[in-house]
Amino acid sequence: MYKITNVSVTERRMYGAYTAKEWHRYHVQTRVYVWPERETVMENLVNRRSRPYNEWRPLVLKELRDAGYQVEKLQWNQKAGCTMCPCSPGFIVHLKNSERAICNEDRTPIDIHLTVRSV
Repeated sequence: MYKITNVSVTERRMYGAYTAKEWHRYHVQTRVYVWPERETVMENLVNRRSRPYNEWRPLVLKELRDAGYQVEKLQWNQKAGCTMCPCSPGFIVHLKNSERAICNEDRTPIDIHLTVRSV
């Protein structure tokens, strides 16, 4: 069983020239990254490919729905943040409405970072 201890949001930014690759990465569905509390860098490297994402899924889904988002499904992806390697696993959020990503007030797409503690 896990409990969320911290929620933070990062805005996506476009840098430099607007290449097709950059445009695509800016407009993809929202990612939710889950970080175990007090995990060292070495533990993160070792555990990166064996996360208890099935235990985290209901927790993440509840947090998003409590925030008012209509989530159709949460898809775990080992390469959610980086398509080249499994360095940033996370959930890809598929919304029920026509929006591709959760955005802040000025329509900038965001990603969500949750810190969890085992209880």
